[in-house]
Amino acid sequence: MQRINVMHVVYSLHPGGLENGVVNVVNGMDLEVFNPTICCLKSGGILKKRVRGDIEVIEVDKKGEQELGILFRLKDVFRAKDVHIVHTHNWGTCCEGIIGARLASVPVVIHQEHGTFVDSVGSKKRRIWGERIVLRYADQVMTLAEDLKEKMIKILGIQGEKIKVILNGVDTEKFS
Repeated sequence: MQRINVMHVVYSLHPGGLENGVVNVVNGMDLEVFNPTICCLKSGGILKKRVRGDIEVIEVDKKGEQELGILFRLKDVFRAKDVHIVHTHNWGTCCEGIIGARLASVPVVIHQEHGTFVDSVGSKKRRIWGERIVLRYADQVMTLAEDLKEKMIKILGIQGEKIKVILNGVDTEKFS
């Protein structure tokens, strides 16, 4: 059986809740079924050390906020790795990851907002405009909270059926 190639796209692996969550998810994936990879738009991040040794981390070194070449580098990475599922995380990877995935003809594209929807970097108008357009090309949108889903429906006009809420979980045994 061929494994499913899943690539999570994050801005970096510098410490943060999103980044920690992605590392935990990737480290916990069944490697008999999945072949997970993490793709960072920017290099660096101490959390890279927490990624299992048998899971690849790719850094594409985005040059600046308006760099269009990143779309084609991501497309090339997705094709080279024969990615079946691209999973982008937050605004910092939304446009580049989804467009790059569609240029590479990736079969399934998922975007996830981790709770920073209204706290965008740069102009909120630019972000809203960009997400309204680009999220149409995602097969699934996910959030971590019902109120975030409602904001996305109201502000972006996304159909509620396209957005799934998956609540964050904490391993209480680990912290007992």
